[in-house]
Amino acid sequence: IREYAVKSIVAFVVDDLGYGLPKNNSRPVPVVGDIPEELQTMYLWRGGSCWGGYDTSSGDSNRDLCVNPSYFSPGQWRIFRDYLTKYSKYIPQPFTLSSLVNTINSSIVWGYNLIYRI
Repeated sequence: IREYAVKSIVAFVVDDLGYGLPKNNSRPVPVVGDIPEELQTMYLWRGGSCWGGYDTSSGDSNRDLCVNPSYFSPGQWRIFRDYLTKYSKYIPQPFTLSSLVNTINSSIVWGYNLIYRI
């Protein structure tokens, strides 16, 4: 069961947080300053596997760049992160624990930053 839980979390990070297509789903921070290296790529959550975040591939202005605050679940994502860390032996290749954890942490930090600015 742990293996399937880990694979489900990985699928969430890859599809819903956008790690699978970082070119479409993330942005570098505009000013690095004292931001830690692992947070210098901004990931935003997507309202499902097919839209939202920084993705602009659909060409639909009602769907591209759509960020729904109701999908922001930092507590749940921290549990996911901790579960991946505890059971990292089940992470499928080519993914690594550090890349998945960095994506989750980025989504949490930059999600709070976005909501703070709304």
